[in-house]
Amino acid sequence: MLEKIFKLSKRHTNIKTEVLAGITTFLSMAYIVVVNPNILADSGMEFKALLCSTAMVTIISCLIMAFLGNYPIALAPSMATNALFSYSIVEGMGLSYKAALAALFISSTVFLIMTITGMRNRLVSAIPEVLKQAIMIAIGFFVTFVGLKMANIIVDHPTTLVTFGNLKDPKVLLSIIGIILLLILLVKQVKASMFLGILGTLIIGLIMSGFGIKGMPQFVYHFNLDFDFQYFGCFIEGFKELSHNLITSIIAIFSFLLVDFCDKTGCLLTLSKNANLVDENDNMIDGKPVMLADSIGNLISVCFGLNTVTDTLESNGGIAVGGRSGLSALTTGILFILIYPFLGILPKLITPSIIAPVLVSVGVLMIQPLSQVHWDTLDDRIPAFILIITCLLSYSLSIGIGSGFLIFTIMKLINGKKEELNIWVYLFDILFLIYFITM
Repeated sequence: MLEKIFKLSKRHTNIKTEVLAGITTFLSMAYIVVVNPNILADSGMEFKALLCSTAMVTIISCLIMAFLGNYPIALAPSMATNALFSYSIVEGMGLSYKAALAALFISSTVFLIMTITGMRNRLVSAIPEVLKQAIMIAIGFFVTFVGLKMANIIVDHPTTLVTFGNLKDPKVLLSIIGIILLLILLVKQVKASMFLGILGTLIIGLIMSGFGIKGMPQFVYHFNLDFDFQYFGCFIEGFKELSHNLITSIIAIFSFLLVDFCDKTGCLLTLSKNANLVDENDNMIDGKPVMLADSIGNLISVCFGLNTVTDTLESNGGIAVGGRSGLSALTTGILFILIYPFLGILPKLITPSIIAPVLVSVGVLMIQPLSQVHWDTLDDRIPAFILIITCLLSYSLSIGIGSGFLIFTIMKLINGKKEELNIWVYLFDILFLIYFITM
């Protein structure tokens, strides 16, 4: 049955290899169940409900990828759109989390339609490569900054705006230890480095707690199977607010759409190449069902009150040990079911000091496109630099992306390179320009 469903012989794999790959991927990405709710909770939602929904969405999305896409890729809430959701759309633009979810539902619907009609690939091709690279780099730096801020390694300062935190604070010290540990594991290319890094930091934190140090992780176990999905369908309540803030709402929708395109495009191509599931032209083999799977996963995630899902780079761990089919994703999804009995202990066990090192490490992985930007070409370097630095200093991915698009157009027009501009670039320029004027 498994051979028939997942075409194991055709993919030159077997059940044992696929199950091992799924376990490896699970260990690499299990942190998402806790980290995603922590970031989304900054938008005003309750952590415990988000915890329950994140696990459920990951399970459902992985099953969709397994049976529809038949790729060794696990789907889970994106570390790019959660930061955009909480810090740019809700905190930056002033929309409520319900309105932000409504905007996300619209962008996810458009994303699905464009996937079905084939426009998804055309839009990806239309967005200038340097801007796609700069967006991912900016998100990486932004997520790292969020992590450093969460750990109080970076704190507010009345004169310099930000400064270094208090190293004498045990919580700050634990975060720094965790960052160093995770970065060492990444450099050594240890499989499941995220899981092992969290585990190591957690053990150190529990030891510190045993010595009576306050603010450390606490292991208080109680069995919990209380499925709290209170945010399911709450995006519907946000449409009214969207209609009263039209320009802001349109910018929010386009920002979600753009980040989602860039996030998924880079991850899918990288994972497909690593799994040898591309043809001689680097096109994905049987790629349409895969793209349909992550598009459907988007809508399901929003219905549960979460940000969109993505094709997780952590799937590289499973691919590295031989994962080539959807059986790997199925295994990962099933393993996430086993998390539910332990959800009750996670809020006190996985503290900000444990989460912050993960965000810093994720940021390190996301800035990989730095080497791909044509820094020697000024009309590419300038918009990329402006986009990245504006995202950080404005604490808004939307403002940074808008600035990058406008500067890119100006630089290309001045340099006589109109052929590098297209209708999509001009459309984004107009929308962001209107947004800046009406801010």
